[in-house]
Amino acid sequence: MGKHLFFPLINYVVTRPVDRDVSCQSVMQSAARLTDDASALVLEIDGKRVEGLHAHRQPSQCFNIAERTEPKQFVFPSASNGYYVMIKPLPPGTHVINFGGALPNMLQAVTYTVVVE
Repeated sequence: MGKHLFFPLINYVVTRPVDRDVSCQSVMQSAARLTDDASALVLEIDGKRVEGLHAHRQPSQCFNIAERTEPKQFVFPSASNGYYVMIKPLPPGTHVINFGGALPNMLQAVTYTVVVE
């Protein structure tokens, strides 16, 4: 109880190709381009639909996606772009959260059942 939930409805992560160097700006632009034209964004909490999800688009700065790997690796630049939401703590009980969306090259539909004690 008392925990916010933060997650992507739908997003893309772009990493540096192994065979060539690219700029941070270019991977950020690729991630943005891949998440243009999102449709069918959905978030339902216990059957109640949340509106205005297109306002939740968020790009990242560049980062090393392999920063926490063992052994240490370096995959920089990487960048993400997508539609992210944070929901307030849910009251005790069982809750069903449906979320997802559509991009030109990807669909995502996820259902979580969350039990809050």
